[in-house]
Amino acid sequence: MFFVTLTLSLTAQDFGIGQWRDHLPYNATIATEQMGSRIYCATSYALFFLDKQDNSIGRINKVTTPVGLSDVGITALEANEDNTLLIAAYNNANIDIIEDEGIYNISDIKRSTLVGNKTINNIHIKDGYAYLACGFGVVVLDIDGKEIKDTWIIGPGASYINVSDITFNSNDNHFYASTESGIFRADADSPNLADFNVWEHLQFLPNPDAFYNVIENFGGKIICNLHTVDYAKDTLYTITGSEWDYFDPSNTSDVSSLHVANNHLTISFNIKFKAYDESFNEVLSFYSYGDDLQPSPKDGFMDDEGIFWIADGRYGLDRCTGPWNHELYAPNGPESPITFSLTSSGNDVWSSAGGYNQSWAPLANKGLVFQFSDDQWDSFTERNFAAFDTIRDITAVAVDPSDRNHVFFASFGYGLYE
Repeated sequence: MFFVTLTLSLTAQDFGIGQWRDHLPYNATIATEQMGSRIYCATSYALFFLDKQDNSIGRINKVTTPVGLSDVGITALEANEDNTLLIAAYNNANIDIIEDEGIYNISDIKRSTLVGNKTINNIHIKDGYAYLACGFGVVVLDIDGKEIKDTWIIGPGASYINVSDITFNSNDNHFYASTESGIFRADADSPNLADFNVWEHLQFLPNPDAFYNVIENFGGKIICNLHTVDYAKDTLYTITGSEWDYFDPSNTSDVSSLHVANNHLTISFNIKFKAYDESFNEVLSFYSYGDDLQPSPKDGFMDDEGIFWIADGRYGLDRCTGPWNHELYAPNGPESPITFSLTSSGNDVWSSAGGYNQSWAPLANKGLVFQFSDDQWDSFTERNFAAFDTIRDITAVAVDPSDRNHVFFASFGYGLYE
């Protein structure tokens, strides 16, 4: 038996004349961290939090007042070692440091003349410094000084290389970076970590030049994931010195995150979630929320009370106290950021998420329509409207002026629905 609770935002947004409000999707989350008593969850567009003390939900985005984010396109979220601040990074290399006192923006990399991929893929924080895994290399951020300290271009011949993640191993005093072309490591005591020559390309791995998307240090081992373009063909490896082993030879599920917190390792697979203690004993595993809800974990961790918090790609934030006990939280909003058309009828607003391109070719977007009424968004999807299972590209909504509950949906190539 599964216990699952779906919870939406309990309060409407407060805003005045001339102020903006957001209508963003909060269900498709990508990362989660704790700061103080709050569990923060990131989507690509904004943050929201659940306060563990009173179960209240809040949101932070570009238009929230008095403090808002500096950008959209969040790609990474990381808490410092004592959970007193967060760093949010963006796909254009913009950075926000989030503290109780406010949000401090660092836009140096965004404004730089560097040509290439500036995406910040992941963040590792150690001893007051944030190590940013970027699309061109590694950037070191002095958190207290709120300034860029160094840049490491670690590709062969000082070439740019897409660094997907970075971690530090205290056992051998080395930084380990996962990249599009294998795993690299360097001694932290090297006089110049910006010199590509001090970075060793680990050729002893089974696929030394392949794409490794995440890497972590846990239980005296380096754990990394070989990611492939084929569905469910990933491989988790462990590295100890110059030796490698399989983490779990039977697993081929895609891995989106490795997360270490409170002496536990959590692994977010495409349709399941697992957690391990420091002896690598499995302490949690689940593959369903019950009620035909299949999880899509993107990140997760265990807090100091033994509660697991999971960022899900479909259902927001999961509070998990066991494999059969889940509470799902997300502020109210449309389920998709795609908006092809808007229709106003009385006090209601309707949005459709279909479309076609400039050549009049369909986009093949799923059948999705959203209604904003009485300060709440309701979604019409294949889950609650059976016909949407086969419909694509709904491009227009028309409401009967004499009956607000009589609605027509027009699709691009799939007909008209009433």
